[in-house]
Amino acid sequence: MGKKKSNQRKKKTNQGGGKRNNSGARSPPLDPTTTVCKFYAKGECKNGDNCKFVHSDAANTTASTTTAAAALPPGLESSMSLFTPTQQKLAEQLCSLPGTTHQRHLFDKWSSTVDADKKKQLMSKLELIDQSYPDGGLIGYLSNAINLLEKSRRGENPLEGWIPSVPKGEAFTVGTDAFLKTEQLGLKEVGKCGFVLVAGGLGERLGYGDIKVSFKF
Repeated sequence: MGKKKSNQRKKKTNQGGGKRNNSGARSPPLDPTTTVCKFYAKGECKNGDNCKFVHSDAANTTASTTTAAAALPPGLESSMSLFTPTQQKLAEQLCSLPGTTHQRHLFDKWSSTVDADKKKQLMSKLELIDQSYPDGGLIGYLSNAINLLEKSRRGENPLEGWIPSVPKGEAFTVGTDAFLKTEQLGLKEVGKCGFVLVAGGLGERLGYGDIKVSFKF
């Protein structure tokens, strides 16, 4: 009986549920529309087409990074001693992505005549980008991009149901009492403000044909 109870207490695997952090609170659950099934990546998913997570060979880049590195471009292979262990691992991962998603073209032009400092500069920049992208670094970025392209190919729209709208603010005439009063309020708070300029496409998926942000002067 004791053994049976012990088995019943074992936690069930739940790739969609959030894990508890140090404070005991659960982190947000994974988004099944953009998350590759971790069991599919290993060839072990038993849910098939009924799985709520993404099954895409093209997006299956995470698993590929755990496999043996593909043959490195000769110029990179002869230059590996120039880099830190972290940079060497990153270079191998970028060259080991499957199919046409690999990034070996970054190093194809390298030769013994290319300045070693330039090679170091490139790897330092790649490492910086890798560290700055929070969702799995450069490999995660490429995986997410491939994932989105695969969904686009299948005609899936991750923004289905969203309706774009242009916010309406207050309009003031320069020099009026209302303008001057509001300006004084704004000057007191401007040091606490942050300004975000949205970059990207036009948002054609939402049927929006104008630029995302515009300012009148």
